[in-house]
Amino acid sequence: MGIRAWLRSALLGPMPGGPGNWSASWLASAGLDPTRGDNPAPSESIGVSAVYAAVSLLAGTLAGTDLQLIRKGPSGGSTRVATGSVAYCLADTQFETLESWLFDALVSGNGYLAKRRDARGAVALLEWTPTWRVAVCVADSGEVVYQVLEDGTVGEPAEQIAESDMVHLRFRTTGKHRYLGVSPLVTCAPSMGLVTHTRKAGVSVYRNASLPSVLIKHPKAFPGEAGKAVITRIKEAFIDATSKSNLGVPIVLTEGMDAQIMDVAKAVDLQLAEMSALGTREISRIYGVPPHLLGETGSINFASASESQRAFNATTLKPWAIRCADCLSHSLLSRKERVNGSRIMFDLDSLTRGAGQELSAMCSQLVNGGVVTPNESRSWLNMGPIEGGDVLRAPVNTLPVTNWTAQPTNPPIA
Repeated sequence: MGIRAWLRSALLGPMPGGPGNWSASWLASAGLDPTRGDNPAPSESIGVSAVYAAVSLLAGTLAGTDLQLIRKGPSGGSTRVATGSVAYCLADTQFETLESWLFDALVSGNGYLAKRRDARGAVALLEWTPTWRVAVCVADSGEVVYQVLEDGTVGEPAEQIAESDMVHLRFRTTGKHRYLGVSPLVTCAPSMGLVTHTRKAGVSVYRNASLPSVLIKHPKAFPGEAGKAVITRIKEAFIDATSKSNLGVPIVLTEGMDAQIMDVAKAVDLQLAEMSALGTREISRIYGVPPHLLGETGSINFASASESQRAFNATTLKPWAIRCADCLSHSLLSRKERVNGSRIMFDLDSLTRGAGQELSAMCSQLVNGGVVTPNESRSWLNMGPIEGGDVLRAPVNTLPVTNWTAQPTNPPIA
């Protein structure tokens, strides 16, 4: 098989050694040079707490929702499909599998699920494959094959997986080709560079601020070597030869010297807090997660937090869920099944209905307005059905406009 190119996520670099003796040219999925110091490595980026919080929130929230196969009816509405190989496969897919798949896509731009088939050829299991093990082979014929590296730690051998047997989730295909997704940490490398450099600077400032800033006054002037000797003695009094702090060890100032301690800790704390907030806001924009969900509460209140949560569900979580569900649908369902209305979807209703009084008011209005049945409303509250609860209610004080003329203008008085 002639090989056109071997591709791998730009954050991972070339695959060590390459597969066999095939002639390969390594291409990055985006214009990122991994050797440049101003572009943070993925391990460095995920080490930023706000990045980890944003990725964990998006991956964990979506993986925790109900993944289901539905079929849309010809007159609207949809019903859940609970039988068949695809429905059984989705039901057997663990939270950890989905979360790892989504987590990889959010960090590296690519997430992989290998489809394992039963004796009849039906997909029986979705198995998460770590991104670092996978490279994409594009043959001269245009055929795509996934080369999976050996994992000696757990004894998993190398293998080749056909495109039809791999669920490949791409975060964005904004790179040089359509075969690999591009990580947001790559697309926004300058912003992430600012965040990581600010974090390093903060660590350095805290290290220096932990030592007392002291102004030493001497009654005499010591020019030349004599002055250097005095300075050396003072430094040795605060820091020993192994660069370990001598805080708490008393020193004796001789020769009439006077020490004046300069308190800079408060100013440093304020500056570093603002730098940390700036980094959190940058990551918030990269992933579309509200800052208050990343721990940057600021002046947030209940009303603004509720509106921010609704905006997050509508503009970030819902499009992300649609992208992931569409990837599963095109990989697990045939074209005929999709044309006939079958879809895989994440059930986000539990996240958009609200809670407490908000949920109670919505249930009451929809049930009394004849939109949903009492039992449908009870299912939202994880409550079982009741007898007679499958009948729609209608307010007695409202009628269709067409029935107005049929009502007596002066009803008889009993």
